[in-house]
Amino acid sequence: MAKSDNTRLFIIETTAPLFNVYGYANTSLADITAATALSKGSIYGNFTNKDELAEAAFSYSAKQQNTALKEAIESVKTPLDKLNAIVTFFASNWAAIKKTGGCPLLNAAVEADDAAEYLKKTVKDSFTSWINTIASVLDAGVKAKTFSKDLDTKQTAALFVMIIEGGVLLAKTYNSNKHMQTAIDQLNHIIKSQILKK
Repeated sequence: MAKSDNTRLFIIETTAPLFNVYGYANTSLADITAATALSKGSIYGNFTNKDELAEAAFSYSAKQQNTALKEAIESVKTPLDKLNAIVTFFASNWAAIKKTGGCPLLNAAVEADDAAEYLKKTVKDSFTSWINTIASVLDAGVKAKTFSKDLDTKQTAALFVMIIEGGVLLAKTYNSNKHMQTAIDQLNHIIKSQILKK
């Protein structure tokens, strides 16, 4: 990796939690230079503007989360175990998620709708990837005849994301993990009552 690539990656890795905690619009160039200990010239030598850096930082955060989720899924064998790994992932990693400002997809989605519209497509693509990951687990369960053949896997995957993100939002707002547990309990109920083959 070239020195310029190393510098670019260092800036992204250093500013990703900064953007996630303080927001994409509220994070200033002064915040970025203070966090990285680099000059404005070094920042703008690697990124055209703050928006380009913010998008790269979001993509990095989303990829880190997605990679960790996929590792949890791939650590188990059966479709049911994989689905359970998805359900418990955010609760198991809640302390780390909270420390870095919450779910980067949720945070960016809220901001992309208001102050950082340039992020909208990248955020949408990240949610689509997450939904597709869950849907592929559900499809495998249907194929294995573990899950109901009548299951709408894409719609169910989207529902999982909605419930998980709702749990993350309330857990962060109220500073209480009980809302994540409520989300998990609801998803476990859906698995037992709607997903598993009768």
